[in-house]
Amino acid sequence: MSRKSQLTLVSLAILFSALVLVWRFFTGGQDNGPVTVGVAVTLTGNNAELGIQARNGIGLALEDFNAKGGIDGRPVELAVTDDEGTPEGAAAACSSLAEQGVAAVIGHSTSSQTMAGLKVTDPLGIVMISPTASTDALSGKDDFFFRVVDVSVTRAAVLGRHILTDRGCATMAIVYDTVNKAFTSSFAEALRSDFETAGGRVVEIIHFDSSASPDLPAIISKLTDAAPEAICIVASDINTALVSQRIRLAGITAPLFTSSLAFTPHLISHGGNAVEGISTVQSLWVSDDNPEFRPFIQRYRESYGEAAAFGAVFGYEAAMILFEALTETRGTGGEALKKALLGMAARRVLTESISFDAFGDVSRPYSLLTVKDGKFVQGGM
Repeated sequence: MSRKSQLTLVSLAILFSALVLVWRFFTGGQDNGPVTVGVAVTLTGNNAELGIQARNGIGLALEDFNAKGGIDGRPVELAVTDDEGTPEGAAAACSSLAEQGVAAVIGHSTSSQTMAGLKVTDPLGIVMISPTASTDALSGKDDFFFRVVDVSVTRAAVLGRHILTDRGCATMAIVYDTVNKAFTSSFAEALRSDFETAGGRVVEIIHFDSSASPDLPAIISKLTDAAPEAICIVASDINTALVSQRIRLAGITAPLFTSSLAFTPHLISHGGNAVEGISTVQSLWVSDDNPEFRPFIQRYRESYGEAAAFGAVFGYEAAMILFEALTETRGTGGEALKKALLGMAARRVLTESISFDAFGDVSRPYSLLTVKDGKFVQGGM
């Protein structure tokens, strides 16, 4: 290329940059097109039900927000990706969204995938807000991560005290899935620690990998030998249902408990009588019997043909809070969006008021939930 041609290209680049600066001055850096928000959740593979529920809740929030005019008349659009329930899939999903120039990412639906995705988005200054990632490994960090769900280890402590004190079980076995280990392992350890600190004894801790055909007979054999007074299963809804069925088929009658991760309609539909009486501690009681959620549940069922679960509610709330913050920044992400989220006053979306602490975490009240007569009810057995 000749020197004259090179100078011409440089001149054109300078002219283009000048035009961009003029445009930013008069428009605040915004155009009149849609604002794109990425969604990265698990839609296939392990924990897909949680991701699907979150995506659907986000979709309902999008409808409501755009119906009110969007961001200064600009609609929000979603770029939805499937992280496939793996850390590698999460990294790939976030890389794709970053390349598309999204203003922010709503995701992920599980803790392990959230941690993997953040390795991509956080160095780029892209805000990520999760509906349901509750591992304590992400707490207390000054980063671009926010969430609308409380930290799981606190719920584990509450559940442990309930098992020991309210249910009178002095010994317990814990069975957890190493898929989504960032959540399951920390929950299991917090449950063990608090249960034993309170005076109980964990007689067996068993882990399995649901992605690699777990040896269920070996799990049942260990539980039979340990003879615990209570069993807590920390896994997805379908895998919790599967392990529960094997436990009951083996004639083990110890009361069953689980983490909030499993409390979706699939737990009941796949577990049947085996999960009758299983309990957990959850932030939300999503049921037709809860008047607070009836309008949302009815709308969700009309839109998607199935029952809503906590993932849908948290998905709706995460999306609506993010959209409102983007309104303050006129669609700009990065530091401006982080500042807007941290500065937001407490606000009620579907349930109680939500506000972020200095690290983007929240606190929420708890309820003891139990499967009774094929439904999620408040309280224990």
